[in-house]
Amino acid sequence: MKNLKKIIKDITIYININQDYIVKEEKPKQLKSFKKGKVKFIMNGTTEEKFYVFTNIGKCYYLDANKLVESKEGNFSNLLKLEENEEIVASYGGSKINEVAYVATKFGLIKKVACSEILSIKKSKNYITLQDYDSVIDVVFTNENSEKVCMGSKEGNIVVFEGSSISCTKLPSKGILGMKIDTLTDEVVTMNIINEKHTQLCTITTSGYIKRTNLEEYPITLRGAKGRLAHKYNNDNLIEIVPISNSDFICNSKVFGEIPISTIPEASRTSRGIDILKM
Repeated sequence: MKNLKKIIKDITIYININQDYIVKEEKPKQLKSFKKGKVKFIMNGTTEEKFYVFTNIGKCYYLDANKLVESKEGNFSNLLKLEENEEIVASYGGSKINEVAYVATKFGLIKKVACSEILSIKKSKNYITLQDYDSVIDVVFTNENSEKVCMGSKEGNIVVFEGSSISCTKLPSKGILGMKIDTLTDEVVTMNIINEKHTQLCTITTSGYIKRTNLEEYPITLRGAKGRLAHKYNNDNLIEIVPISNSDFICNSKVFGEIPISTIPEASRTSRGIDILKM
């Protein structure tokens, strides 16, 4: 009998935004096929990839990509055995995990953790301790030594501070104040990492408005500041901030997928931008 070689293939898996987290394996699509509210996030790698999935209650799950492929069109939450009201906020392939991770919560807390802490998870584990009613809004990995952290609130404020102002802590310790939230209706909704190559910030709202603004309009402050206003419109809120450099051609949005930078207008910090869904 001939020896059968194991087939390793590239995969791209789309996780729908609905409560069932339907798994669907497809070929990468163009931006026009991304309808608002359809895709929660995208996981890509190979069938041998080991994924780490982070949820809003501060729990990380270890998952084999083969299980995802086998469960395509299946229920992702059942595969992970998510708790009631537990939602996925980020996912990374083990091969893409860099030196440190930053964890942000809706109350404005920030935590920095070494990747070795995450890679030690073999099934599931809490990666942060949350206070009552708080929840994780994002987890971002980086290998930069001179990175800056930017956090954005629902009502449109953005704060930028030095990543070196935060020390790495063990799992599942608490976070420290990263952004000040001073109204009962506001909360942190997005966080990202700025490195020395980045020159602009792309800001995206829940209604689909997008623009790119020079970083000089967002001065570096001390950790725990309120930040500068970037968006404030009637019936619209900030949903995502994406740093870009002069050499980038694509803005990689978690909400809307790949957006050609040439189609995104340069605009001042307080301007509105254009509707991405009509581009």
